[in-house]
Amino acid sequence: MSKVFHLLGDNFINKDGDSIALTSIQGKDKIIAVYFSAHWCPPCRNFTPKLAKFYNSVKQSQNGANFELIFVSSDKTEKEFSEYLSQMPWYALPYNKRTEKGKLSKHFKVNGIPTLIFLDGETGKVINKNGRSAVDTDPEGKNFPWKAKLLHDILKKGEYITNNDEKKLSFEEDIKGKVLGIYFSAHWCPPCKAFTPMLCDTYKAINKDEKKFEIIFVSSDQNEEAFKAYFAEMPFLALPYENAIKDDLSDYFEVEGIPMLIILDGDGKLITSSGRAVVSGDKEGKKFPWNPEPVEIFDEVSGPKVNDEACLIYIPAGDQETADQMKAILTPFGKECQKVSKEEDTPQDLFFFVAPTGANPVVESLCEFLGINKDEKSLFIVDVPSGELYKSTTAEPVQEEVSKFINDYRGGKLVAKNIRE
Repeated sequence: MSKVFHLLGDNFINKDGDSIALTSIQGKDKIIAVYFSAHWCPPCRNFTPKLAKFYNSVKQSQNGANFELIFVSSDKTEKEFSEYLSQMPWYALPYNKRTEKGKLSKHFKVNGIPTLIFLDGETGKVINKNGRSAVDTDPEGKNFPWKAKLLHDILKKGEYITNNDEKKLSFEEDIKGKVLGIYFSAHWCPPCKAFTPMLCDTYKAINKDEKKFEIIFVSSDQNEEAFKAYFAEMPFLALPYENAIKDDLSDYFEVEGIPMLIILDGDGKLITSSGRAVVSGDKEGKKFPWNPEPVEIFDEVSGPKVNDEACLIYIPAGDQETADQMKAILTPFGKECQKVSKEEDTPQDLFFFVAPTGANPVVESLCEFLGINKDEKSLFIVDVPSGELYKSTTAEPVQEEVSKFINDYRGGKLVAKNIRE
């Protein structure tokens, strides 16, 4: 069974007190929507009536029997939850399942509400993670279930040009199979102009003896003249200024700011969405293609991941022997996380790091941010997007203690410190 089905639990309730089993809404051709919302949230209160109209429309259509929606509440009390549920025609995760609610929020990386996600009822895989926008655009569900576009299909539709003769290349014949960078940038953006020369040098260094790395520049320039002037500085490929897939790529990777460099492996799987930081920390490309190890050294190349993911980090405080022992203990956990992520085609839920024993500005900055003494051994899990810090009571490389810390975290048994306070 998919991990998301384990997180959802066995039963759900509606406003009348009736219950429904997860098994009754699972299956081939079925769609499950998960709605993160709360009564205290004004955008939620504005969106919920629209969602109810959509829900009723779909339930009355020929697809109705294959669709169900589950409300996951962020209300502050059970009374508020019940009052809000009374306005809803669908089912909800029972309010007392707070642990499950927290795990679902982390699994889907919910950083704000309302959030509406559509799942395949057979596999549990995400069909559309931007459900709120889809409902706003298609309130009657005429194009439901709005299956998200596959990255390969998006890239296959594009045409790609070089900066010398604008020869048009195809993804299938000229790009597919290479490690690929997708570079969102613009000439008017000062950080972009500072990073682009570095990226060009790294690209040339990696491809010096053999073409192993391709980059596609996706422009946010304000006119074609600016695009051409900026692209003339680049040794790699670009989408033409007028193209059909820029918006699709921006939506797929949820681009909110530039420069942004996405790096994909030869199979089109994500290596990192923090390519800018990776290249900045490895200008000569010595660690290319930057595939993550089960346990990584927390440094300039790997460290930016802490901004986006839940990370377990060990600070050895200069003790190399202890650092090596902890890495050996953590490695099986890291391998298992990578294995599950690959098999289920889902994001990895926890990343593992050991800090270097020498002075390192990235480690020092993180410790200062979290209020942790960099000169003392410590083991902790930090989830920056959720604002949570979990500190282990022991910092010694003891298998049983480390395993218990990780299992208690996954089981929701640990109490987090709010790092935003």
